Amino acid sequence: MRVDILAAQCPEPRSAEPDEISASLHAVAVGLVDLGGVVVLDNAAAVLAAVIAGWPEHLRPDAASVAKAAAWVIRQDASAPRADAPSAEPLRQRIEQAIAGQLVAVPWPWPSVSGLTQALLPGAVTLLVGSPGATKSFWILQAALWWRSEGWRVAMYELEEDAAFWLARALALAAGIGSFTDPAWIAANAERARGLLADHRQALDDLAACITCAPPQGIDLRGLGDWIDNQAKSGARVICADPITAASVGDGKPWLAAESFMLRAKRAAVKHGASLVLTSHGRKQSGPAKGPPDLDSLAGGAAYARFASTVLWLEAMEAESVPVVTADGSAVVASCNRRLRVLKARSGRGTGLAIGLHFDGSTLRTAEAGIIATPAKQTPRPAADHGRGSRLRQRPHAGEDVFPEG
Repeated sequence: MRVDILAAQCPEPRSAEPDEISASLHAVAVGLVDLGGVVVLDNAAAVLAAVIAGWPEHLRPDAASVAKAAAWVIRQDASAPRADAPSAEPLRQRIEQAIAGQLVAVPWPWPSVSGLTQALLPGAVTLLVGSPGATKSFWILQAALWWRSEGWRVAMYELEEDAAFWLARALALAAGIGSFTDPAWIAANAERARGLLADHRQALDDLAACITCAPPQGIDLRGLGDWIDNQAKSGARVICADPITAASVGDGKPWLAAESFMLRAKRAAVKHGASLVLTSHGRKQSGPAKGPPDLDSLAGGAAYARFASTVLWLEAMEAESVPVVTADGSAVVASCNRRLRVLKARSGRGTGLAIGLHFDGSTLRTAEAGIIATPAKQTPRPAADHGRGSRLRQRPHAGEDVFPEG
């Protein structure tokens, strides 16, 4: 206790002389400041009074002197730097990490996705959302193969199907032969199938070591959180779970289970410098007929959107020619059959933008076209008067740009 420590450190006055009493009281006040900790005025006065109560009555200072000493303690305590006081030290550390190259976002295989989102910074959580058939699982698997080829440590939890299912898809992606997912094609092309496996065996063995599949009885969000925590501790840099909507919520309320899972997953990512990628689905009432998706369109509760750093929505679309801005800044028209909407990008500048993609069913690979250009707002034309005014064309406003920089 502070009283015991101060009483031992600060002896009573040697005499009843006012200067001696004042000096002893000051010594107690200095000792209280040296002890540090959070001190309030009432606390300081109480501690000083408790120490003085152990002195002989004729050597005790008056109440006014004690109050003055307590006020002095507070002034010193407020001005002295303490290890537990708020400061900009975390920012200094972050700056030094960035300078040292330790604060790096893992890139995606698609440069505009990387540039617009910075989604895979250490400690970040990304949600990839899409309806069934949007090919989000192929998208994540293609990314995982690429990350491993670039040397990043990856861990994947597949909540649906078994390892052979996912490795067959991975081989189809690696070889660029979508038919490999069809058992009938394998049966009709036995030697070729064996040859493809031999050609890509090393990469597939490597990926197999990264994949964990849910047991037959499934897994709940608590168990999935345990797995994420363990993978982060073991040094995985990118941790994926596909899809989290397949995890049960246990016996509790779904929204509380989702919130607990996201908070725990986020803590693990921050503590160990990992990045999480969680795939999910939209709510049943979401879809093209309901208009463009937003953060309220996610399945599973508001916690997923609230605690995610980045939310991406992948959707299939009819193939069409779309004006895009490529990663190198070129304005072109490209054929797209997928749209990736950036619904949230806490660490990037892409919120509200969309990226045009093309999924090739023959290879199962997705290629990036570029950022879909946002049409400039047009000023309504005046009604034709068949006179001189009809020959004047409306000009765009000076600040308008068909391809805004974001």
